Amino acid sequence: MSLNVARVGVEIASLRLSLPGGDDDWEAGMAAAAWRVKKADRALREGRETLEGWERANAAFHAAAASACNSRRLLCVRALMQDQCARYRLASIGLHRTPRDPGAEDAAIADAVLARDVDAACRLTAEHYRRTAVGLSPENAVRGEDIPPARTSRPDAPARGRASAWNPSLGRNGDRDGPTTV
Repeated sequence: MSLNVARVGVEIASLRLSLPGGDDDWEAGMAAAAWRVKKADRALREGRETLEGWERANAAFHAAAASACNSRRLLCVRALMQDQCARYRLASIGLHRTPRDPGAEDAAIADAVLARDVDAACRLTAEHYRRTAVGLSPENAVRGEDIPPARTSRPDAPARGRASAWNPSLGRNGDRDGPTTV
């Protein structure tokens, strides 16, 4: 749960900087990412998409919203938090632990982001992430045989390593100045 608290704090900070600073290219990228995640959400529900495919679209959607924050360090920490939460997000969605509609949640976030409504975007994002964390609690499990299991690419596939949030074109501290000495 503390990982989710940290993620929400970092995400909110990046959104508060990103929304007012986004230009037309940022807005177009955000609209495209919202369209892709909407398409992936629908395909996942219909069994035409894997959790991994959905995760790529979902990660790109949330990254697009924060991408204009103009703080390389904050974006690096944000990417690290997103990566560290991936296994929990996939479990929450894949196990259908709580009745929810992540597609509708993403659509509401997209509307708030594109309207540049910082407070609504931050509130909706925090609620979205909280629902994911709460969805992993056993007492919130949905019971019933009418919920099909989500597809993964290969049930026997080994766990993939985490991607690094460090970008070599940036410095170790996430800025374009290059590495600093300690």
